[in-house]
Amino acid sequence: MTALRDARYSGALNATAPHPVTQREFARELRHVLGTVTPRRVPAVALRLALGAAAEVLLASQRAVPNRAEQLGFHWSFPELPFALTDLLDARGVTIEALGPGPLAVAEPTPYLVGRPPRYLLRSSVELTAPIAEVFGFFSLPENLGPMTPGNLEFRMLEPVESVAAGARIDYRIRLGALPLRWRTTIERFRPPHLFIDSQARGPYRAWWHEHRFRAEGRHTIMEDRVYYALPFGWLGRVVHRWFVVGALRRIFGFRGDAVRLRFGVASAPLAPGRRGAA
Repeated sequence: MTALRDARYSGALNATAPHPVTQREFARELRHVLGTVTPRRVPAVALRLALGAAAEVLLASQRAVPNRAEQLGFHWSFPELPFALTDLLDARGVTIEALGPGPLAVAEPTPYLVGRPPRYLLRSSVELTAPIAEVFGFFSLPENLGPMTPGNLEFRMLEPVESVAAGARIDYRIRLGALPLRWRTTIERFRPPHLFIDSQARGPYRAWWHEHRFRAEGRHTIMEDRVYYALPFGWLGRVVHRWFVVGALRRIFGFRGDAVRLRFGVASAPLAPGRRGAA
């Protein structure tokens, strides 16, 4: 995006971060983020036998430093490796928890959730390097739902909707594997630029109440999703949730988080003392 907006970015530039790391350092940080054991070392001769000339990509030094980008004042969201890997691999800030019998922390009390008690709460949060009015305006356009949905779901709106507003209905179709599903969303609340809420009027869930919250932090915006939901079919629904739905929702909201990061840019996290890397 920077290169598209700034005419000074021309010719060959290294699309790398300013702090290169060795393969050993990369493997150590990857193990730390994934919580797995340290990968075993593979002899160079084994790589050459298995990969042929392509093994040199792994074995030869490629210490590429972005001198030109630094001279132009380019800003890296994640100049250090640990937080870059965390942002890419650590569930992208998506959490799912079972709800207890107590009161719900919803934006406002609602008859919808009284009549359709949710069983689970999904949370997703990201800090974007854009003002709140710009971010909210993007989410106010129904046509932007498609780019934020994984392509394998084959998202398609069934009727055109000019804008999002309280009381609006959006009908669309998605596909889960070979199963096509129709979904109708109702906009329950619409309060620019801080909040809008949609609920499932028709679809596969017994309850689906999605709060989109936006909070300004200087020139940045904290965007948070809270989804209160439940599946039908009692104990069978709980089994399906555990073995299928949790993973599917993590992938969908992870994709959504990646899409808005690419669109607006993501704020970088502070580096823990004594840790250094690149990405």
